[in-house]
Amino acid sequence: MTECSQSSLRGAVGSKKDGFGKAEWMQEDGLHTVREPVLDFLFRCTEQGIALACKAGRLLKLNEPLGRWVGQDRLHASEEGVCALLSPEHRPALFHAMHTIASGETSSWQAEVDVLAMGGARFPAQARMEGIPGGDGKLLYYLLHLKKLAQKQEELGGLLASAIRQFPEMITVKDGQGRWLESNELCLRALGLAEVEYRGKTDEELASYSQQAASVFAECIRTDEMAWASGRPMPFLERMIGPEGPRTMEILKVPLFHSDGSRKGIITICRDESTWERKLDELEKKETLYRSLVEETMAGVFLYSRGKARYLNARFAEILGYSPEEIEGQPLLSFVPKEERSALLAAMRAGWRRSAPPQPASCRAIRKDGSPVELEVHSRLTTFRGKLAVIGTILDRTEQNRAEELLRKQEKLSVVGQLAAGMAHEIRNPLTSLNGFLYLLQTRIQGPRHYFTIMQEELKRINAIVNEFLILANPQTDGYRVHSLGDLLLDVYRELEDEAAGKRIGLSVSPGEGEALVLCEANLLKQAFVHIGRNGLEATSPGGRLEMAVEQGKDERHCVRFTDNGRGIPEERRSRLGEPFYTTKEKGTGLGLTLVFKVVEAHGGTLEINSRINSGTTVLVYLPPCK
Repeated sequence: MTECSQSSLRGAVGSKKDGFGKAEWMQEDGLHTVREPVLDFLFRCTEQGIALACKAGRLLKLNEPLGRWVGQDRLHASEEGVCALLSPEHRPALFHAMHTIASGETSSWQAEVDVLAMGGARFPAQARMEGIPGGDGKLLYYLLHLKKLAQKQEELGGLLASAIRQFPEMITVKDGQGRWLESNELCLRALGLAEVEYRGKTDEELASYSQQAASVFAECIRTDEMAWASGRPMPFLERMIGPEGPRTMEILKVPLFHSDGSRKGIITICRDESTWERKLDELEKKETLYRSLVEETMAGVFLYSRGKARYLNARFAEILGYSPEEIEGQPLLSFVPKEERSALLAAMRAGWRRSAPPQPASCRAIRKDGSPVELEVHSRLTTFRGKLAVIGTILDRTEQNRAEELLRKQEKLSVVGQLAAGMAHEIRNPLTSLNGFLYLLQTRIQGPRHYFTIMQEELKRINAIVNEFLILANPQTDGYRVHSLGDLLLDVYRELEDEAAGKRIGLSVSPGEGEALVLCEANLLKQAFVHIGRNGLEATSPGGRLEMAVEQGKDERHCVRFTDNGRGIPEERRSRLGEPFYTTKEKGTGLGLTLVFKVVEAHGGTLEINSRINSGTTVLVYLPPCK
């Protein structure tokens, strides 16, 4: 023993006979003083490991438990003193603690460490180091307490074993000699070892339990040695024929080493590539199916995140008249009129907050060509690349809404027609009598004649209304003949020509190329066209224009177009056009457009009205061709 340690030990702990002598050990926190009987008791009676070191750090004494754990020869064999009791990675912390205790910065130090046991093994322990001062209060010795953390080690071992059993791939853990320590059911079943006590056995020994996997164990021995030799994780690809048939295995072997470079263990993880190939094939099929459903559906599909469209299917772009490339990345609300955006967002958000399936929202959008399209929007909240997003669909409800509106108007027309039939017959009889008596009075009474003229004009007006009632009640179809729409439109032009000239409105007609023949009651259809044209003239200011033309319509139908550049029709009024008795004119009856709708319907046609404020109105009458 060195001079320092011999003299210090004699002064501090005395001889074996005297125990620890008169020195006292004072804790720096000042709570209490521990004298030599306590120190002697600690060395002889505790099950914890205790080491005494001089202020230079050299080991002076180990108690019996610590000597049993680490070997008594460690007392004189190490040049690193007390720090050599710990694993290399924990020695710097202990050395630093000794320095701070010696300088008086701290009175003690404690931490969880790994202790080097005999044979190079390790065990976890709770370490505590304190300084023992001499009579002058200066540091003489270091006292190191080591308490085994066996329970923690068992817990960690249990957690590791549980993790291995629950691992989703085949896994084995072997020690440095190739003996199996742990594995999971997937691996054992694949190798035919489900009923075998495998722990502690080598690959060579286990091969005798599974003839089918004998070649696999031989390959494992070879690849284990390759991994040991490389000193790093190594991947392998092996063909295995087990109880469940041939498999292609993707294998990763991870060799583990002690600090001195000796073999500690090896972990083998196997993934059944055949299973993954089948799963990938299934995923690819599902992806193809879902992509087909999304791309081929009649609904427009969108994914909206961070203010932009992140995905759109072809149908979405088609509904709005664009290509997908033109819309993707654009703010979707830019296609909705500004005055409707707030209502659309409010309706969508209200649907997101409900626990029940959200209700669809409705809005108008503007197509690329400027025409409006009526949409039904279904949406839900989702996440896209970690950010909040909206996924949904849009449906083009323009034609459906028009059909529903037409159905409502037809129902109203039916009711009005029944009413009109009764009223017309009741009014026409007394009207005939009034006309007859008025004629007699004109021949017998002398005097001013203008009163008779006024009365005759009013009776004519009443008669015209009665005729409209009769048409509403039952448009006559007995006189249907084949006529040219161009000829009918020329007749309408002649009837409106003087009226347009009087209002200084330009009137033009285009009868179209070729003959657009339809089966119709000429007078009824012409009356409907005159009414549409007259409405256009009334809505157009002097200097404006009204165009009438026969064109080729959609679905091979003929189209008669009336376009003016008048004041236009507000949206809220447009939806009510054609309702019986609804009029915006001061002297109108509200039956004119109702009659037009009824006549067009009786001829198997449809009528569309498109209008913009201060830009004008276009009325399109579609009629089936004569076959």
